[in-house]
Amino acid sequence: MTTALSNALGAILDSYSDCIEGGSTWSGAATPFRGIPGRRSNDREIISGTDSPLSVVAGVSTTVFSVAGTYSWESPRWVKDNVPGYWMLCTTSGGAGLPNLDCARKIKGWDNTTKRFTVAAFPAIPTAADVFEVLQGFKRTPNGIDIEADHDGVTGGFDRFFSLSALPGKQLSWYGKGVATYETELHLKLRMSKAFRQHDSIASVLENLAIIRPILCRGSNPDHRDAVYTVALLSEDGAAEVTKDDRFKTVALDKYKLVYKCSSDFH
Repeated sequence: MTTALSNALGAILDSYSDCIEGGSTWSGAATPFRGIPGRRSNDREIISGTDSPLSVVAGVSTTVFSVAGTYSWESPRWVKDNVPGYWMLCTTSGGAGLPNLDCARKIKGWDNTTKRFTVAAFPAIPTAADVFEVLQGFKRTPNGIDIEADHDGVTGGFDRFFSLSALPGKQLSWYGKGVATYETELHLKLRMSKAFRQHDSIASVLENLAIIRPILCRGSNPDHRDAVYTVALLSEDGAAEVTKDDRFKTVALDKYKLVYKCSSDFH
């Protein structure tokens, strides 16, 4: 693969990975990707219903609010770096907090002394009329780990993580002077652990791929795609397919048509 193609595909895959997971890639008008929260976690504190939804006691700012003092977790309970992270989704709101309704923001901190959450900024300061549901996101496959690897090959509590891949594809007509366009297939694989899961894992993985698909394809919003190389990202016809299902995990594949541009000045 030439350097130009390699650089273009690398930037595209990094950008869409950040779109799913939340990361440091910037796009469009310098807005960071926030990440996509998913459904059907196998985290027992979420699915038990005893610790969520969470009612706001008071809002401090758009990024900090407190909940009932009866909740008690270790400080790093909701803040994860090496495993899928957690989001707050506002399911009920009114009055001044109404702009928060249906918005999801990643949890950045929990203070068990003050019972305060720190999150990415909501549109408005949460109020006592706001109720939040905790959702779990997705983590990109660590380097060197095959997403379909055996259970003992994946450590660190990975419950749900994904991989993105694409080959250069075929060249289309010229995009312009010094620029060429290519069409290829982008593959998104999502892996769901079966440990402690109360939901059907196949239904879970297909539902979450369905959540991700329209967000990645939102081409009219540059904050949800690479804006330098990507020309179009289109979902392929047909449903996602299960590629691996054993007693430890389920892995499913979703396919997209990717049209991208890069420099034609090859060296």
